[in-house]
Amino acid sequence: MRETPPGGKLFYFQITLCIYYFTFSIYLLFSIHTLKEFFQIVNPNRFNLHVIKSSNNSCMYNYYVYIVASEKNGTTYIGVTNNLLRRVAEHKRKEFKGFTEKYGVDKLVWFLQSHDIKSTIVKEKQVKKWNRKWKIREIEKMNPEWKDLFYEIGGSDDMLKHNFPLM
Repeated sequence: MRETPPGGKLFYFQITLCIYYFTFSIYLLFSIHTLKEFFQIVNPNRFNLHVIKSSNNSCMYNYYVYIVASEKNGTTYIGVTNNLLRRVAEHKRKEFKGFTEKYGVDKLVWFLQSHDIKSTIVKEKQVKKWNRKWKIREIEKMNPEWKDLFYEIGGSDDMLKHNFPLM
């Protein structure tokens, strides 16, 4: 008869659990080939900015890292939100006192969409650390003329009125 080591069956259970956890982590690591699968650069001509249904009929929310600017090559602000239209309208309406109001930073010039809030926040922190040249290069890849994308994603002048209820 085989002797069980100190800790007995609990020890074997813990080792088995660790092996399963490690195997699952490796599977996840290799199933995500690139960050493009995690973050898709959104084409401003086709949007689904709110809630979408996944294949198993559960709701998935969209989260956004965005850059607003005062003008082309001007002052920029980087933020994260779950409702891009509402947040940019808040910048334009100057609803919050602070940096964006002080420097007139209210033109949406760039954004990324994701379905995972944690990875979106990580991406926001990464973008904030980019040097200015990198930020400008990314903005110009998506939006070479630095157009205000607010209207292209469904924003309207009515939304900018202070009596217009934002979602």
